[in-house]
Amino acid sequence: MTSGTVVVLCAEWCGVCREFKDPFEELARALPEWRLGWVDIEAHPATEDVELESLPSLIVTGPDEKVIFLGPVVPRPSAIEQLLRGLKNHSPLALSHADAQWINAVLETSRDTHG
Repeated sequence: MTSGTVVVLCAEWCGVCREFKDPFEELARALPEWRLGWVDIEAHPATEDVELESLPSLIVTGPDEKVIFLGPVVPRPSAIEQLLRGLKNHSPLALSHADAQWINAVLETSRDTHG
């Protein structure tokens, strides 16, 4: 059983995202209890009209797949590990129907590409 899912929302044109990709893949190997994925927001129809404040951003779900975090992140593995430790027993976020729809589509894409 996984602790949950962590999906990085990024864009190919974002230099910070490109620099973070390799360290994020190393983090994925270091955290086998989490399902980690990477989604390019410009390559996914569910995120075409989504306005994100900052890239990279994260979607984190608990083991029940309910979203417990959605927002920008400092692109360092240690920052993400600290965030995940803090979210272990966090309650799900109250999401609008529209946000829930695009997040579910992104999570589905991430599962399809990253197992």
